[in-house]
Amino acid sequence: MVAADTYSGFGLTCNPVKVVCSIGGLYDLEPIRRSYLNEILKLEDIDVASLSPVNVGLPAQMPVILGVGGQESYEFKRQQRTFETVCKAALSNLIVLDFPEDDHFTTFDQIADGQVTTAIIELARTNTS
Repeated sequence: MVAADTYSGFGLTCNPVKVVCSIGGLYDLEPIRRSYLNEILKLEDIDVASLSPVNVGLPAQMPVILGVGGQESYEFKRQQRTFETVCKAALSNLIVLDFPEDDHFTTFDQIADGQVTTAIIELARTNTS
């Protein structure tokens, strides 16, 4: 959402975000709005529409890395597939990483192992605008 947000309101002439890396992300808040968690969050339809990345999108030139663990819940995998579809339709530079043996917590071990870091550095170097 930081990458999708307008930056001109802060006096910037270009988006300071150069690469998005989202591992095991929540991209659609509607299931949360319908769950018990909404007793605390109090999300309304307008919140879901304006705060869900699947609805907001990203600038076409924004490089994106997406990843989800193979041992994640169905909902995390569904949200990954949905956002991946949105990104493929709108973005020119998308990398999807696969972590078949990982869950919501162990996917972050992949950062230390280099696969994620290598992808981030590669995209950051190619996106210098």
